[in-house]
Amino acid sequence: MLKKIPFLIAAAGLVVSMAAAQDLEGLMKLRPGRSRAVTSTDPSFTGNADRLKYIAPGETKVLADIRGPAVIRHIWLTLNESRPNWLEAGGSASPDEIVLRMYWDGAKEPAVEAPLGDFFGAGFGRRFELVSVPVQVETGGDGYNCFWPMPFFKRGLITVTNEGARNVRSFYYHVDYTEDPDLARDAAYFCAQYNQAFPEKLGRDYTIAAIEGKGHYVGTVMSMRARSPMWFGEGDARFYIDGETKPSIQGTGTEDYFLMAWGMSLGQYPYFGCVYWSPEGEIPGTEYCMYRWHIADPVRFAKSLRFDFEHTGWISADETESGKIEGHVEREDDIATVAYWYQQGQPKRFTTLPPLVDRRFPNLDIIIEGKTLLAA
Repeated sequence: MLKKIPFLIAAAGLVVSMAAAQDLEGLMKLRPGRSRAVTSTDPSFTGNADRLKYIAPGETKVLADIRGPAVIRHIWLTLNESRPNWLEAGGSASPDEIVLRMYWDGAKEPAVEAPLGDFFGAGFGRRFELVSVPVQVETGGDGYNCFWPMPFFKRGLITVTNEGARNVRSFYYHVDYTEDPDLARDAAYFCAQYNQAFPEKLGRDYTIAAIEGKGHYVGTVMSMRARSPMWFGEGDARFYIDGETKPSIQGTGTEDYFLMAWGMSLGQYPYFGCVYWSPEGEIPGTEYCMYRWHIADPVRFAKSLRFDFEHTGWISADETESGKIEGHVEREDDIATVAYWYQQGQPKRFTTLPPLVDRRFPNLDIIIEGKTLLAA
């Protein structure tokens, strides 16, 4: 079950760990290339209108359209909060209403497609602090940063789309990259894909990624909401590599995959963490948001990778409507994930992004007086 402990981050130790994770020795070796950036700076170069003032409902804006060969090294962005303020009644669109897409080398389909908040480790349209190696979001959830290297040979295109009913207000960004004439011909594309199930379907595992090609898997963000009482996280991670019918890598539970033990605990570390749970307690409606980066331990595949998750947990008979469910059972909770990987060649899409109305967690009408209406 969830550990009810204070949310404390050992900042000093985390900084040391992150510094150790970087190859500081590599800074002594100079490499060819030129550093550049695409930013939202005021086009006049003298004013202070350093932003996209508005992204209207339904509008798509190009953040970067870069000629290669090049490698994007860092992305920073921020936008006005969604709460009402003195500038405009109604505030701004929230992070789940903004869709981030990236296209490499003229591809018609995006290699990266996710709601902005989910891509940066925060579901539910909320803003959470996240302190890890590749993704860092400052306290308060205002400054979004990612350091995933993103190579391309001819063209790199990054867009954001406002799918909400309100303007995105005061959107600032930096896309920092290096022109890289020595970019290896076999450099792998960075990919990320959002998926969801509201609720998870009985009788089959939830699919986080179904990838075709050669590459390695590097990370997962998972946001979930419990539709039933008690503990959701007994599901195992299952990696099927190169067409396997039986997973050669199978885990021992949800919190174990996210490198915790005996339940979830709030905390943020270089390669894993839980940034949010609410409300506290073992009741329907509890939400969790977790991340796991496979940077030191990428899951390698030569032909394909399927990454599924069981959706099982613990429930007691006195917590169910029927009174017949007991123990370790399959559950129908709400789950949303982002899978991150690198692969050679353009990715083949295994899902498409649902429209905004379908990305919002449905009302918990299935819960009646704290009981669940799941399978009898």
